[in-house]
Amino acid sequence: MRRVLDKLVPGTLVLTETNVPHGENVSYFGCGDDEAHMVYQFSLPPLLLDAIHNTDTTVLRDWLSTIQPPSEITTFFNFTASHDGIGVRPLEGIVSQERVDKLAAIVRSHGGRVSTRRQSDGTDSPYELNITYLDAVADSSKVEPQEHSRCFLATQAIMLGLPGIPAVYFHSLVGSPNDVAAAIETGQNRRINRHKYERQTLESVIAEPQGLQRRVFEGFRRLLAVRIAQPAFHPQASMQVLPLAGDGLLGFVRTTETGERLAVVANLTHNPRVIPNGLVDEALAYDELALERIWPEDGIPMRPFQVRWLTAN
Repeated sequence: MRRVLDKLVPGTLVLTETNVPHGENVSYFGCGDDEAHMVYQFSLPPLLLDAIHNTDTTVLRDWLSTIQPPSEITTFFNFTASHDGIGVRPLEGIVSQERVDKLAAIVRSHGGRVSTRRQSDGTDSPYELNITYLDAVADSSKVEPQEHSRCFLATQAIMLGLPGIPAVYFHSLVGSPNDVAAAIETGQNRRINRHKYERQTLESVIAEPQGLQRRVFEGFRRLLAVRIAQPAFHPQASMQVLPLAGDGLLGFVRTTETGERLAVVANLTHNPRVIPNGLVDEALAYDELALERIWPEDGIPMRPFQVRWLTAN
């Protein structure tokens, strides 16, 4: 198929959607670059949730250190949510079964559902977490809209900063909550993340001044507007993962072939943190998201669930 497309419709990109363990997933690039141009980055969504709910970014940090497209004409298709659920098979070989089971329990406690698959020994294990990504990161009944939106947008700011082409699911863009009624009515767990809006209803909820969905929608628009102007977010810009402590901090630096750089640093905890000086180049001192200059020699202050995109602007 790839050879036919290259011959008859050059420029067509082949994208694979294979919800399988990471090693098998990236095998769809073929021998270097002779099969798919892009593969869905299926391990990313559950790894972000694992990092937040365990206050442990070690696994996510170490996994990111292994991410490398096999050639200059291939890349990853980064996402956190889609019309399906959050697959957990892509966590196989990366996190323990105990942590997978913990994620499943958290999803259920947040109003979501868990689809299972039958193992060879006759037991059932989690296969897919059916929940909106907004409700997966935090329990809306226990956190205020401001904190909830900040936690959710932190995951999106990390996803948007990674090497590859980002994909934004509609219900993430507008901050949709779980549609439990649809899942019950149809008997299909996946319908919890496929709410069908009337336009007037959608316009109303994203216009509510202090509402969660408005905060998410406006925050996402801001992220996308800033991202498109940054050359260091080009799919082929390299990534260097920073050796930050794995207790909730995460960081990496993107660099283009012509030398433009951008550091992405994140605090995925509920507490203020400081990134020690010396870990991020002091020249990268302007936060494109907060529109403020920091002073790295004193450390980089990070509010709970804050992500900074730092440039030499």
